Amino acid sequence: MFISNSRIKKIIALAAVTLAPGMLYTQSANAGDQCQNAMAPFTLFGGGGSKTEQLLTLVAWFTCYTDTYTYNAAVALNNWIIPDTSDTTSALQSTLASYTNTATNSMAQNTPDKTGIQLQQQLTNDFFGSSLGDVTQANDITFLTMLGSPIYPSDPRGDGAGDIAYNFIKNASGINMTHTAPSDQWRGSKDNKDKYTSFYNTISSIQSYNAYVLGQMYADYKNGMTNQTSALMQQAGNSNWFSQVASENIGYVLRQILMYNSESFVLLAQLLQTQRQMAEAQAMTNTLIVIGNQFTENQLIAKARGG
Repeated sequence: MFISNSRIKKIIALAAVTLAPGMLYTQSANAGDQCQNAMAPFTLFGGGGSKTEQLLTLVAWFTCYTDTYTYNAAVALNNWIIPDTSDTTSALQSTLASYTNTATNSMAQNTPDKTGIQLQQQLTNDFFGSSLGDVTQANDITFLTMLGSPIYPSDPRGDGAGDIAYNFIKNASGINMTHTAPSDQWRGSKDNKDKYTSFYNTISSIQSYNAYVLGQMYADYKNGMTNQTSALMQQAGNSNWFSQVASENIGYVLRQILMYNSESFVLLAQLLQTQRQMAEAQAMTNTLIVIGNQFTENQLIAKARGG
């Protein structure tokens, strides 16, 4: 039987309008079986059924799969844009917020309850004891200064105290411990003069490196790095922040994740630098141990020579 093109189009349109509403809510789990069942008992190419029946079967098959994919896409899109109110996320949010608050409070930063600051103040007072009042330069030699909470909020030396953070760095690095520079005018033997020159060069190099490493601490202090780090940690673990993320569209959340990833790269670079500095400082510590053992070495040589 011949079917005209116009009639075929009408049949397809009528079938699509008839079948589409019924297929719209097809569940994805059984979509494949349902759509295959829509083909029975006919086949597309050859087999039983009239041309009209085969065309209707073809329309049903395509409509079934189209509506199934449309439904699944709508479900997936809905999962990306609706707020996250799951119990799992809520519990994780609470745990992360508690952990972050504990971490920031233990870092001796200027956090709301200042747990770390208070502990450092107590330890410093125990260290000096009753002599604290006599140590007018206490701000220059206590780490509380680098935490932004000097032991003397009002320095007893007044304007003569200068930059107390800079003073602390000089004291901690040992840069204030100067050494007599070697001179060709000395009357000792060349061997003894060369030994002292080697000592002078080595100890001065190590003190210079100490000043470099601790100088970065001073730069962070001046630039407010400590407070900036604390602020980022508090935001990352804040309950309001988690609630905001859970209610935002996923596009916003993905951009915020990229921002934190960028910040993580900066922190990782700083961590790598710190690890290198630690290894270098350990090597210099070994050098100091070698220098410190020279006295013992000389005694062993003297005994070995029978002196």
